[in-house]
Amino acid sequence: MTNFTANQSTLKLAKICLNSGTDSRQSSSLPIKRRKWQNRRYLHSSKSDLNNLFVKMFRKITFIVISSLISLSLYNCSSEGDSPVKFNTQPFAYVTSTDKSLYAFNGTTGAMLWSFAASDSIFSDPLVYNGTVYIASLDSNVYALNALTGVIRWQFKTSSPLKTNIAVNNVQRLLHFASYDSLYTLDAFSGVKLWSKSFNNRNYTCPVTNDSLLFIGGKDNILYAFNAKNGNKIWSREQTIISPSTSLNLSGNLIYLSSSDHNIYALDTLNGTQKWKFTTGGSVNSTPVVQSGILYIGSTDKNVYAIDAKTGNKKWSFPLGDVTYSSPTIANGIVYIGCNDMNIYALNASTGEKVWTFQAEGPIVSSPTVSDDLLYFGSVDKGLYVLDAKTGKRIWSYFTLSRILSSPSVIDKNGKVHNFKNSDLSSPL
Repeated sequence: MTNFTANQSTLKLAKICLNSGTDSRQSSSLPIKRRKWQNRRYLHSSKSDLNNLFVKMFRKITFIVISSLISLSLYNCSSEGDSPVKFNTQPFAYVTSTDKSLYAFNGTTGAMLWSFAASDSIFSDPLVYNGTVYIASLDSNVYALNALTGVIRWQFKTSSPLKTNIAVNNVQRLLHFASYDSLYTLDAFSGVKLWSKSFNNRNYTCPVTNDSLLFIGGKDNILYAFNAKNGNKIWSREQTIISPSTSLNLSGNLIYLSSSDHNIYALDTLNGTQKWKFTTGGSVNSTPVVQSGILYIGSTDKNVYAIDAKTGNKKWSFPLGDVTYSSPTIANGIVYIGCNDMNIYALNASTGEKVWTFQAEGPIVSSPTVSDDLLYFGSVDKGLYVLDAKTGKRIWSYFTLSRILSSPSVIDKNGKVHNFKNSDLSSPL
């Protein structure tokens, strides 16, 4: 299923070794007595026969060595992210459900490729990184699964349930996540714990990270900045009320956070100094998303806002039919956001004018994702919906056994990963 591109010289050498021939006698499949007889016959054979035997043994050993080199070459290629894993031009869509399962679909047809069941509900978004899907579960485990097959690569047991998303540091190849009582950092490839911090602070925001710093907010209304590699605290800042159900977001030297005090804040990542705040008419429980210098956010005052990301000045707002807990995504000049009125809204990113709406069968808390002109989102009605992103026409849908509150992640046909924060700005697999 996977179409890897290996080092050409390595493949050429392998081809030469393979074409040189192998021993046609399958001695390992023979009865034990016959194999012993064969071995005795080899010992009493002529000098030329012995030479032929040594040549064949050499070819077998060479084949094993070359195969190992190819495997190592493929692993290094995909791990570095320099050459994305090819999925045979087939997009893969991943979503978690509160029915305790992670699902993988053909993104175009909706055919389910595989599913994985944890022992408790999964609220986290699936994180796709270097051919692996990571999820966190209320069963207190982080699971790392092969993105193609769903086979477990490793799992890590924490001291308490996990409800927030997992963040990845692409530079240092670290995973960051929070349980009910601790903050953890693991090696993304091995699952080995590098550091953890115990906090008596059950409700965290989802963590975010840049090249060197890790940011997380808690129910104690303090925003923390840690050294991502060793966990040392760099700074902390007390806020009024941090919305624990949301994620922070980074853009340049600013970190953005939403608050239950009706505000969105922009802080300096270096020291936590407040740059601006923007006040809405209700609690802000969705994640701010920044693109092309504009911050987009939904509020429980039933509005979507577009705000200048540097100054905090409002560009436009659009009235929704109900409150929203969904976070927006932006692709091809369109803002997409779900709403408790069961509609997904498509708005012009520059003007806020409505382009189209689509009604599901339940409230939409899930944040949508766009990839290859397809819009993916989940609903409280248990369904994963895929629409034409330009027209809002339904392409396919799949209904799980329980609510879908998470946001889908999609690997497009070019091997790039998309989620609600980067539908236009795809990241390498």
